[in-house]
Amino acid sequence: MCIMSGTNNVDSHIGGRIKLARIAAGKSLEFLATELSIDPADLSLYEQGARRVPQEVLFDLVEILQKPLSYFFDDLSSREN
Repeated sequence: MCIMSGTNNVDSHIGGRIKLARIAAGKSLEFLATELSIDPADLSLYEQGARRVPQEVLFDLVEILQKPLSYFFDDLSSREN
C-alpha cells in the first residue's frame, strides 16, 4: 500500500482529533485557519479526514492548540490504515 495515495482511517482519526481540540480550545474553524495561515476550506477538509494534514500544519497545531503531538494519534489502533 502506498501511504501517500488518498486518505484513510488515520486521516479521519487525526482530522477528528483536530476538530475536538479546536472546539475544546474555543476556536472557530475560521480563526484557527487564520492562525495556521491556511484557507478555512482546507482546514475543514483536514477535520473531515478528506485531505491528509501536512506535517508542518500538524506541528503548528501542536503549538497553537497546546496539545502534544501524540494527542492527534491517541486511541488510534495500529491496525487502522
